[in-house]
Amino acid sequence: MKPRFSILTLLGVTAYIAVNLFAMTSPVRWRAEACFYVWLATLAGMAVGASQPVNTRVAFFRGFLYFAAIYTMGAFSFEGALPHAPIAELIERVSNHRKLDPYGPDWALTKLVFQNCVFASGLLGGSLAFWIYRRQERKAAKP
Repeated sequence: MKPRFSILTLLGVTAYIAVNLFAMTSPVRWRAEACFYVWLATLAGMAVGASQPVNTRVAFFRGFLYFAAIYTMGAFSFEGALPHAPIAELIERVSNHRKLDPYGPDWALTKLVFQNCVFASGLLGGSLAFWIYRRQERKAAKP
């Protein structure tokens, strides 16, 4: 079965990636804030979608939100143990932007990397939930 997605979905993903890359090239506060609000709008859209009756799309939304919440709670519980902190330090080391905080990684950059790690874990969770739901659908359809 071919995966189905719309041109609007492709444009949305492209816009999300473009805004994040734009902010990571020179993480100043207003760019990081723009990415934060785009991220919140994405999560709000997922929450609205997850409240619908169950189908494959809703299963993806629920898995996305569940894994995003797990990563977020883990980030606050296990400080520095999750991959967003080393990734932010690596990006800061190889980039040439002006460092705003002399005592650690730039907060705007760390926030951007955290948001993208949450998004990536959400995509993993949503994909797993989608796959499990489709598997259960196929099992139920067999005689």
